[in-house]
Amino acid sequence: MPIFHCSPLKKPLYLSENIQSAGKNEGIEMEKQNQPDAKTIRIIAIIAIVLGVLGIVKYIWAEYHPTNPLDKETKINTPTIFMHGYGGSVNSLRFFETQAQKEGYTKKPVVATVGANGHVTLKGKFDTKDKHPIVLVNLKDNENGDMKLNAFWIKNVLEALQQDYQFKQFNIVTHSMSNMSFAKYMLDNSNNPDLPTLHKQVNIAGIFNGIIGMGDEPGKVTLDKNGKPDQMTDGYVEILKLKKDPAYKNVEILNIYGDIQDGTHSDGRVTNASSKSLKYIMIDHAKSYRELLIEGKQGQHSQLHESGKVAKNIFKFLWGSKQG
Repeated sequence: MPIFHCSPLKKPLYLSENIQSAGKNEGIEMEKQNQPDAKTIRIIAIIAIVLGVLGIVKYIWAEYHPTNPLDKETKINTPTIFMHGYGGSVNSLRFFETQAQKEGYTKKPVVATVGANGHVTLKGKFDTKDKHPIVLVNLKDNENGDMKLNAFWIKNVLEALQQDYQFKQFNIVTHSMSNMSFAKYMLDNSNNPDLPTLHKQVNIAGIFNGIIGMGDEPGKVTLDKNGKPDQMTDGYVEILKLKKDPAYKNVEILNIYGDIQDGTHSDGRVTNASSKSLKYIMIDHAKSYRELLIEGKQGQHSQLHESGKVAKNIFKFLWGSKQG
């Protein structure tokens, strides 16, 4: 029987070539589809340029606005600001600083120096464990009698502190002219939500209703039982507005004045009537108001910020009888 051999079926050559050609064309089409079109390329290029520009801007901003090495969110306890009077300096406040350290109330202070242009430079850093941090203000233009400008400088000090530290309230201790400067500050800023609120206020030798030789003379002005003077300077009339300031409803006040006992009822520079006239503004308005009279040599105007008795009473009022 004859044997038949069957060969496998082969595709026609022309069909194979056509299939290969079609596959190749299909691949080319797919590659074209996968490649971004000109519009997409432009969009990508624009995004890249924008990101590059933003990166450059961020770099330049960082160069000219460096972040403070202290975290802005560094929390501190309520700071107490000490302010000297006319013609004074940071040295006028050193006694309070050293006594507070000696008695264990505080650690090293921060010194806030205010230039004649109002720029504030802070020297030193707060210990975050310090329960009673203190700030010593040093005015370069210490003979500036413009209370409004001084008030603006106080605001600058607080804003400078806020750049480095987080705190919601502050205490203040003022001597002589700085009492009026701070009163003007409160008139302008007591209800500013961007600034910390006042907690406790200590006034020393306040010139609220004049100073001897400048609108006030011993025996010239008398006060009624509520502290209201029978004669008022223009400055006193202005700060009378504080009587209606709601911010003071939460403020405790200690008013310290001196009598050198020479018959003038004054500290040698400011009459007791002028210093005590603060009572009329605050007695029924502040959270609390109290007075402290210092008699004799320690009651002299400039000696009041060098007095151990004054220091002890201030510390007790601000921080309690026992160090923290």
